[in-house]
Amino acid sequence: MSGDEFQQKLFRADTDAERAREFADQQDVIAGRETGRIKTNTRQNDDGGDTKARRKGKDTLEVLTNLQLLLQDTEYAALYRSVGELLGNAECETELALAAAEAELRDILSRSAKLPNGVAIFKDKDGNIRGADGKVIDTALAAEIVWPDDAPSYENYVQRRGRLDELRRYQVEVLGQARDRLEDHDDPPSMEELEDWERQIMDGAPEYVRSQIEPATPDERSVESGSLAVDAPKL
Repeated sequence: MSGDEFQQKLFRADTDAERAREFADQQDVIAGRETGRIKTNTRQNDDGGDTKARRKGKDTLEVLTNLQLLLQDTEYAALYRSVGELLGNAECETELALAAAEAELRDILSRSAKLPNGVAIFKDKDGNIRGADGKVIDTALAAEIVWPDDAPSYENYVQRRGRLDELRRYQVEVLGQARDRLEDHDDPPSMEELEDWERQIMDGAPEYVRSQIEPATPDERSVESGSLAVDAPKL
């Protein structure tokens, strides 16, 4: 290693160490703690060192979003993470259930009897012939229809379509709105709102989704050290 390379390596090491100290100071200021280095600077420069450190901490807090500030509270962070995990699981299970429900509906439509124009038709429990929209088909129009042996009933079709509609409604009206609230960094949900969304995610879930998800208990809402730490922005 040449002398110039060695000097450059020493300079980089000194710069990295200074950056690490500056970042540590920022974290201490955010948390309201004093640091040994700030105290030393204050003694060395009583005219402005301490004021400068406080101003730097204030500027850092102003850069953080409201959500990041709330996440400094351990209890809030634990509940926020718990609801976020529940929401993520519900979104995943709903996607799987939607894919299955769509496949089942396609299968029913493929096995149904068809009018000459290709429209699917079904017989209900009373013997009426109905289209997918529920309207009764003129018996004269359906007189020449050949019914497959495994043709699904109208009730079977309605049940499968209802399941699909329920999943789509839950995905949009509950999960979609919950996701929007949890990702609003400027106007984050309160503790009470987080608990309400947790209930809505569970209570609003179709049975075949609810059976696959479970909220964390208060004892399980523990945040590992640093797992939700918010990095101080560079000023």
